Amino acid sequence: IIVLIDLLVPIGIHFIFKDGNWTSSNDVEYTKLCEHIANFEQYIKYICEYAFKMREERPKMYLMVGSIFLTFIALCSQRIDNLSLCYLIALTVSLIPGICHRQLISLVRQHISNFWNNKIKIH
Repeated sequence: IIVLIDLLVPIGIHFIFKDGNWTSSNDVEYTKLCEHIANFEQYIKYICEYAFKMREERPKMYLMVGSIFLTFIALCSQRIDNLSLCYLIALTVSLIPGICHRQLISLVRQHISNFWNNKIKIH
């Protein structure tokens, strides 16, 4: 099946995307996509470096965060059906570009920090 896909996909792509349809705006979009992929790769490398740094400098914190994360993953895997879990993961991954474009993560983070700061001031 993989060999057939490897042989048939390039033929199908030539039928769907003609060579004359490539414009400068497509080139700009392609460049932006490549930049986003490179930035994501750098972000993943940064997360890994931070995890290794935490493991060396604060092993107890590393153990605690890792245990909580893995426990959460195990709990989700146990409670949610595999097909539903795959659907939710695919849905989340497909929504990430729109969430980043609308800057919803920073907005939610700001609301949480405002709530937390107001809660601390009350006490």
